[in-house]
Amino acid sequence: PAAAAAASLFVGVIQIGLCLAFAGRLMDFMPEAVLAGFITGVGLKLLDKQIPKLLGVEDEVSHMITNLHDPLWLHDVSWFSVLSGLLVIVTMLALMKFRRLPSALAGLILATVISSYLKWDLHRVGEIPNFLPDVMWPHLSLETWGSVLIASIPLGLLGAAETLLAARGLDMLTKNAKPHQPNLELFGQGMASLAVGWIGGMPVTGVIVRGTANVQSGGKTRISAIVHGFALICAILFAGKILGTVPVAALAGLLCVVGVRLVEYDVLFHLIKENKIHAMAFVIAVLGPVTDFLVISLLASLALCWLGYLLDGKKRHQDKSKAALRTVGVRAIIEASGQEEQGRPKPYSPGTRNEQWGKHVTDHPQVASTAFIHPNASVIGRVVIDQRVHVAAEAALRADEGTPFYIGPDTNIQDGVVLHALKEKWVQVNGNSWAIYVGKQVSMAHQALIHGPCYIGDHSFIGFKAVVHDATIGSNCFVGIGAVVVGVELPNDRFVPHGMIVDTQEKVNNLPMVKPEQMHFNADVVEVNQGLAEAYRAVDEGDPFSEKNIKIFAERQPLRDQEIQAYRLKQKNF
Repeated sequence: PAAAAAASLFVGVIQIGLCLAFAGRLMDFMPEAVLAGFITGVGLKLLDKQIPKLLGVEDEVSHMITNLHDPLWLHDVSWFSVLSGLLVIVTMLALMKFRRLPSALAGLILATVISSYLKWDLHRVGEIPNFLPDVMWPHLSLETWGSVLIASIPLGLLGAAETLLAARGLDMLTKNAKPHQPNLELFGQGMASLAVGWIGGMPVTGVIVRGTANVQSGGKTRISAIVHGFALICAILFAGKILGTVPVAALAGLLCVVGVRLVEYDVLFHLIKENKIHAMAFVIAVLGPVTDFLVISLLASLALCWLGYLLDGKKRHQDKSKAALRTVGVRAIIEASGQEEQGRPKPYSPGTRNEQWGKHVTDHPQVASTAFIHPNASVIGRVVIDQRVHVAAEAALRADEGTPFYIGPDTNIQDGVVLHALKEKWVQVNGNSWAIYVGKQVSMAHQALIHGPCYIGDHSFIGFKAVVHDATIGSNCFVGIGAVVVGVELPNDRFVPHGMIVDTQEKVNNLPMVKPEQMHFNADVVEVNQGLAEAYRAVDEGDPFSEKNIKIFAERQPLRDQEIQAYRLKQKNF
């Protein structure tokens, strides 16, 4: 105990020294793939430790998996422990939508009360001393002090690294909160280690598990950590006996929920699609906490990420080319797969003056036969509308300044949506220049504004009154209600929170991944509006003098101007 206390003192001095040297700034260079892999590894390690406690067995998870073929291991399971853990898990999941309720505490209280009332035979926390330790100086020989100092150097560095990794991980979990200050974090951890050393404790580090439990319980500010500390002191002094009756399996159930939520599987899938080298770095970073070779795995994953950056020189060269193209009006160059553009208008040449507004206004839209445009919608200029597109009432697709537009198949443009673009500004998609390019199965909710040059990828959702201007939105993105995306390029699978303004690359990098329920919502909206388009089209086909059918006749047979006017006159008299 005296050696551990001495190590705490040395670790505190080392961490304060790192703070004074501004070493915390190095964490800013930590790649997101490594950080997400570390968080996932911590989650898997937590599950490895807690699942046996949940089952009331002594075996590790790896041993349990190898013996799944032998059902005799089930005889060792404590089913009372399983019930206690499940009570906590079910309670937390049931109260998940009510963030103001302490679901974890409610689950622990429920499991403790039921197990105590029914006198279940299971392992409990046990009695907790109801006093604080005395302040004392560790008494060691001079030789032992030297040995402890040598051993404390790597311990202090590793503790600082783990603390800052945990802090960065919590920043990822709390997108809207103020990010941590790494040097101040080191100073605080150093002071805590010094204080603990005086009462015979072990070195202090930040742990993402406790922080995650805090966040998932509704904690948003640093005050929650202070309240947590005071609550622990009060619990030790006044509630030791009550805490001793809490089932260990109930705590294991709580930590299993935390562990599952730490696993960043969606980040891994995204990296596999976008950057294979960073995906490998993610996997190697996972192995660190799982195998306890944290330093080796972090160094290896960092090396892989930096190798990826070196091999990315070609991409940087392409970025420079894009910057040069922007000087002649090209916002982005995109290779889109699986798009069948109706008619494929002849692309404009970037940099060519084209101010023939009369020609833009009189250019005819190219509308697929299965698309539906509401009579109260406005479609002006060269707008290519693909199969099964639904354009609702009061929508305005104005290719009278920036032109042309492309609207991909099964896309839904709801009431009051406006599409407009700046002159001589384009995105290049598959070699063609478009002022606005919208992929397939995209939804634009009521009163959204899409202002080119702009690209919106497949299966993306643009929320009510959202604004997208001079930007590219990747596939499977979800732009929230009233959000503004301007002057940036969003990668695939990103969620822009409601009301957020995204106008810098730093904000893009901090955007969370889109959730499955958000993409399911977009799919439902697309499906509903496909049905609406078919219904409107069926009604419209019953009126031979409708504006829709006049457009179809005009496209399918070369009617003379007077014949079209005759149709319109009949419609008016009708």
